[in-house]
This record gives sequence, C-alpha cells and structure tokens, in this order.
Amino acid sequence: MYISEHSFSDFFSPDLVKAMASECSSIIPEPDTILFEEEDAPDLMYLVLEGRVLLSKQTIQGHHVAIATVEGHDYFGEFGVVDDLVRSARAITDGYLEMATIPVDLARRYIQLAPGSALLGMTTELQDYAKGQNTCVLTPIDPADVVESVWIANRTYLENRDIGLIIDAEPCKIRGDATELERMIQNSLNNSAEALASGGEIEVSCGGDDAGGTVTLRVADNGPRIPESIGEALFEPFVTEGKRQGTGLGMAIAKSAVEAHGGSIVLEDTSSGASFRIELAAL
Repeated sequence: MYISEHSFSDFFSPDLVKAMASECSSIIPEPDTILFEEEDAPDLMYLVLEGRVLLSKQTIQGHHVAIATVEGHDYFGEFGVVDDLVRSARAITDGYLEMATIPVDLARRYIQLAPGSALLGMTTELQDYAKGQNTCVLTPIDPADVVESVWIANRTYLENRDIGLIIDAEPCKIRGDATELERMIQNSLNNSAEALASGGEIEVSCGGDDAGGTVTLRVADNGPRIPESIGEALFEPFVTEGKRQGTGLGMAIAKSAVEAHGGSIVLEDTSSGASFRIELAAL
C-alpha cells in the first residue's frame, strides 16, 4: 500500500499528501519488535500499511494485556501530536509489518494544515472525553452556521473518499455551544462516513418545528442498515458496527454533547442506511 492510499491521507489535499509522503519514512520492522513502551516520550506517529500492531498495557503483576489491534489503513500515536504526553501503552509488531512513520512535529504541522483542522479536533475531543472534560458554554447560536462549518471541515475528506454530502439547513436559534454542537454533528457524520463505501451519500439537515419549540438536526446516510440488536448500545463507549476503523467513542461523545445541551439523540428506525436525529430546545 502507498501512503497516498492510506486512510490518513483522506484528510488532506493531493498536494499535501504528496509532500507528506516525501517526508515520511517507510520501515519493515522484525516481528515482535517493540515500537515504544508505556510512558515513553512520543516521537513518531505511525501509519500501518500492511500487517498489524498490538497495543498492550502492563498489569500490576507486571504482565502485558492486549487492549487493541491496529491493522492496515489504521494509524496510531496521534495523541502525542496534540499533547506531548508520554505513551499510554506498549506497541509491538505482530508478524510481518509494513508501516510509515512521521515525526510528531511534522505530523502536527500537516494536521494543522488539514482543511478545517477536522483531524486535530477529532483527536482533541477523544482526549477530552477520556479525561471527562465537558466545557459547554451556552449562548444564542444558529445551528445552520455550525452545519456550514462541518461541511467546510470535511469537504476534502469526503471528496477524497468519493462520498457525497447534502446540506439542508434552515436558519434557527438555540442556546448552545457551537464547538460542542459541531462535535455532535461531526461524530454522527464520522459514523456514517466510516461505514460508507465509495459513492455513498450523507445528508445533514436542521430546522425548527411548526410550533417553534424544538430544533431538529438529522444526519442520515444510504449505507448499511444498523441492526436493531445494536440499538441504544451504539451510544455506549467502544461499540462500533460495520466500520473498518473507528475508536468506538464517536457516538458516545455525540451523546455526551447532546445531553450537555439538555437534548436527545436517537438512532431512527429506517429500512436502509443510518439516520441519527438530534432534538434541542429552540430559543
């Protein structure tokens, strides 16, 4: 796999991908190579091209227990790009592996150059969720403006994946936090994008009801239908369905942001695809 074919490249323009590829280092480490230990200082971000890496944590007894597997098209080490904190797990190769490495300073520069810095925002919010932070400050805002911001932040990513995005946003008012509202929409959109194949389509809409008491935001796609067995569990941490990637935290983060606004988020019953409906009190 070339770096230009890796999922990390979907966030960037072709020119940025070409420049980044020229500055990455490609390596084929020996099996069972320890890439970094828990509490090591972060120095590199890793893109797995082929094979897999095991992430593990050390128990009180001194044994290592696997907590995650990173495979082709996935990446890891991005938290160090944001906060420079020590590694939270050990990473060790599992059999044959081809990967690309990016120095953290270089990765930080490219992430900040990504259109809308969507990738940087996603990484930061995962850290906030893990720390239990929610800094929601409610002021009068128009959700249609936030929907527009989400479109700008994701335009390149979706175009690179050949996924269409339809926006249907009517002006309306709520008391909300624009950053947290963007998280709600962004994570619902991520859930759809990660499950869609090339040629798929996502629609993001918002508007008030006739009575003027509720503003409804909806993120719907034409991808695989989410089984009823997933149901409410989809909003629990580390639950995923039909995706090659993902932390399993996206919809839990969306739910947390919705609840901070006193609203609700549900997975609607549809014959195909997925449709997330967010309801908030109108201003």
